[in-house]
Formats: sequence, structure tokens, C-alpha cells
Amino acid sequence: INSADADIVLAATPCDLGGLIKINKPLVRVRYEFEEVGDPKLSDLIREFLRGRNLV
Repeated sequence: INSADADIVLAATPCDLGGLIKINKPLVRVRYEFEEVGDPKLSDLIREFLRGRNLV
């Protein structure tokens, strides 16, 4: 993150990223909502990704 060529960091994690690591750029916490629309579903894509790497 600190090496990235960026003006700010958007943090959309449930944890306080700024409390966990030192970031040398302004950190802005953001929220988002996700809604499945059509196929393939995100869970199917993740499952396929993990299976392809023998992780499930």
C-alpha cells in the first residue's frame, strides 16, 4: 500500500486497516453493498478458483 502510486487509500474492509498497519497516505473508510445479479454467482466463482488450486 505504501509503495502504490496513489493519493489516497480507500479501505472497504470490516476491520480498521489504519489501526493494523502504518499507511503513509490518507485513509478513507468506505462502505458498499453487494447484490448478486444473474449467473455466475460470486460464490460459484470463488469455489471454482479454490478447487482449481486444490484448496477445497
